[in-house]
Amino acid sequence: MYDILSDNLEGTIKYLDTISIEAISYVCSIFDDLSEHFQSIELIECMKRSAKRTGFDCSTDIECAIEMFKK
Repeated sequence: MYDILSDNLEGTIKYLDTISIEAISYVCSIFDDLSEHFQSIELIECMKRSAKRTGFDCSTDIECAIEMFKK
């Protein structure tokens, strides 16, 4: 999954903006890796939107992603 999503920031954001609750439950485990790779505040904001839209609690994964963005 990481290999696919780390290929293109724009495509990753589009995917996360339409992700299902089932898919986000798997993808959120690599939020930190994606954040470290892209170093994009837009991606962090997209992660937050996706979590809110799906109602899936991935706040811990998002916090880890924010930490990786700060590095």
